Amino acid sequence: MFADSIIQCIVLLIVAIGISCLECGHCKDGKPCSIVTGNCRNGCEVGWYGKQCNNECSNGTYALNGKCVRCQGVCQDHAPCNKSTGKCDNGCGDHWTGKFCEECADGFYNKNCSGTCGFCRNDEVCNKVTGYCINGCKSNYKDPFCQDCLLRFFGENCQQICGNCKAGLACNTASGICSDGCQDNWKPPYCSECEPQKYGPDCTLDCGHCEHGTSCSKDTGDCPGGCEEGWAGERCDIQCINGTYVSHGKCVKCQGVCKDHAPCNISTGRCDDGCSDHWTGIFCEECVDGFYNKNCSGICGFCVNDEVCEKVSGHCLNGCKTDFKEPMCQDCISGFFGENCQHKCGKCKAEEACNTTSGVCPNGCQDHWVLPNCTACEPHKYGPECTLDCGHCKQGRSCSIATGACPDGCEGGWTGERCDTECKDGTYVLQGKCVKCQGVCMNNAPCNKSTGKCDNGCSDHWTGKFCEECVDGFYNINCSGICGSCVNGEVCEKHEGHCLNGCKTNYREPLCQDCVSGFYGDSCQNKCGKCKARAACNTTSGVCPNGCQDHWILPNCTKCEPYKYGPDCATQCGHCKGGGSCSMDTGNCPGGCTYGWIGERCDIFCSNGTYVSGQSCVKCQGMCKDSAPCNKSTGKCDDGCSLHWTGTYCEECADGYFNKDCSGTCGNCVNGEVCEKNEGRCLNGCMTNYQQPLCKDCIPGFYAERCEKKCGNCKSGVLCDSTTGRCPDGCLDHWVPPYCTAQTSSSILNLGCPLSWILCYLFIQLILI
Repeated sequence: MFADSIIQCIVLLIVAIGISCLECGHCKDGKPCSIVTGNCRNGCEVGWYGKQCNNECSNGTYALNGKCVRCQGVCQDHAPCNKSTGKCDNGCGDHWTGKFCEECADGFYNKNCSGTCGFCRNDEVCNKVTGYCINGCKSNYKDPFCQDCLLRFFGENCQQICGNCKAGLACNTASGICSDGCQDNWKPPYCSECEPQKYGPDCTLDCGHCEHGTSCSKDTGDCPGGCEEGWAGERCDIQCINGTYVSHGKCVKCQGVCKDHAPCNISTGRCDDGCSDHWTGIFCEECVDGFYNKNCSGICGFCVNDEVCEKVSGHCLNGCKTDFKEPMCQDCISGFFGENCQHKCGKCKAEEACNTTSGVCPNGCQDHWVLPNCTACEPHKYGPECTLDCGHCKQGRSCSIATGACPDGCEGGWTGERCDTECKDGTYVLQGKCVKCQGVCMNNAPCNKSTGKCDNGCSDHWTGKFCEECVDGFYNINCSGICGSCVNGEVCEKHEGHCLNGCKTNYREPLCQDCVSGFYGDSCQNKCGKCKARAACNTTSGVCPNGCQDHWILPNCTKCEPYKYGPDCATQCGHCKGGGSCSMDTGNCPGGCTYGWIGERCDIFCSNGTYVSGQSCVKCQGMCKDSAPCNKSTGKCDDGCSLHWTGTYCEECADGYFNKDCSGTCGNCVNGEVCEKNEGRCLNGCMTNYQQPLCKDCIPGFYAERCEKKCGNCKSGVLCDSTTGRCPDGCLDHWVPPYCTAQTSSSILNLGCPLSWILCYLFIQLILI
């Protein structure tokens, strides 16, 4: 007890002399340590250990029962566990689980959890230390790990059986390959299929001639895709000879006659190069239409309705075309001739029959008929007996032997069906009659008697096929009237000159040649001006005969007097730039406004404290020197900015100042930076020991001009004044006000020191005084 008192006294003496106190370690619940030893009586904060709780657990350990112990599990990316809880804050490493990530996840095993479990029965999980399947394996897997197949099994699930490996050996349990090869006639590497062109239970039988050289079925020997050309049978082991082909698995005789008498295709029975002449059908087995008999060499006759003859006898079963002889329908009946027997024999002498092929009369013609067929009259003769003379046919041609009509028309000036009537001058032939010329020919010449047309063209203003109508733009019986301005550029009616659908805008109906009242000009598009007493203007020149209404100017009264605008030219222009005049329609100033005026018509004056921006008076943006207004044109301060203001328009605070009137002074921002100019915040933080965001006040617990001094031991944990460092409510017990950084002399009396030590302490205090 006495020794402890001595130690405490010595501590007090050290304090009295001015030696600084040490900071406590990380005691539990933030409680203070012993002021003599620095020990934490109630233990340490989590993650710290030692009597003074000033030792921190290293990475890979955590605090447990006052000691640092090794982390139990494996954390994600091999991170250390939490030093306080021992848990993995970011989760467990791959394949690890548990509260502390201390055991393998299901499906993995061994001390590193790197082993993958095999295929345990009923999908059970293997033992996480040994990897054994406790209750055995799934079918065909080998105990105890259940990762490899039993002998003679292979594949992903060990469900496949090994093939016929050489000498009865087992295949590879993973791949199924027979490492030493196959038994005879089996195909490597798996030895489960016959070699190509082999089949049967032991793969000892040879395949037949399968199509494209493919292999046959290993069970039956059948060729699933058919046989090679010329082979038949289910196994394609029967060969067909020329003149036969394969049909339903058998060799049968070719059905038809192939080109150049070649044999048919052994596989299809068809003729690869086509059929022989006059033969057709899939197999060239029948005559083409129009031929008959067993060799298809007979040609059919002219059957009725173009029907095809019977292909064995050649008969037309439903009869012949007109004038052909049944049953073969190949020759004409008597009295007819020609390719289709459509021609009747001519006037043969003594009424003999003509030749049925050529129509020639064998002994000549009757009178007035001409050879060879006696079917035409002599030239310029017509009538049933060729005894009548033709008229004046065009170009001296002969007339119709039946009617005497001229098929190509009459010679000029002749008319009538037989061209035997002549027309007079001023008339022409129309539909077999002489009619009056329709139009007006050049120089009043008569029209052409044959065509009715004007051979030398039309007279002036006349047009048409027969010069019978006015050209577009003219009218009346002589085509001497000129059309007016019809709507949409239409042509006037050619008898009276009326525009049937109306006039162009502002023209007077019906002739559309004069402007309506109130309009003038070449196209009547110009509206009369403001003529005095509302008189109409001249429709050609637009001049007002008696002068203009007030505020309008001569000669046409269509423009306002200078500096006037509006529908009646009665409104005064605004303040246009350079004294210019405004638009007479809108009053707008095209060259802009005089200084200080705005608006499209320059009739709005900007007051002091505003300036022109676009078409508006806007408030000055900044604070000009001596509170002067900004320039009304530019918005700038001509004599500079007010104190603490800057910018093009004096619209922002100078560096080091803030708030809406730039009266606030920035605090102590880190690295001497300038504060934000609206609220004064230091955006990147404060200098050491200053309080964010303004950085003007010390953080709690510090004071002095640069906040470099730490507060003393103020009563009830109250903070000291951040400027003076004084404790407002006094000190904790045994500490000296006003700063509470030194202990009182009375505190030494409460430690139970001997009288000699107390005297020693008082002596030291006297020395310090």
